[in-house]
Amino acid sequence: MQLNQSNVKQLDELRLLPYVELDGARTLSDEIVKSFFRQMVEEGTHTKIFPQGHMRNEDDFLAMLKAPQNVAVFVLSSKALAGVAW
Repeated sequence: MQLNQSNVKQLDELRLLPYVELDGARTLSDEIVKSFFRQMVEEGTHTKIFPQGHMRNEDDFLAMLKAPQNVAVFVLSSKALAGVAW
């Protein structure tokens, strides 16, 4: 993809927030992470991301993101959660 002024502006509006523990506290609260999963369920995207159905509920999602073998990063757009990757 070639970068142009409209692409760069769009990229500047996105921020990445690593989901890590700092000084004994996660960068996002458990409730915010669970709420993000509930949003995925409401939108129906959870079945596309987890087609095998092993992600049954928000507690499973939270545990998966907190597992030491996973490094999660949330995408923020205009200070709202817009996505997650791990």
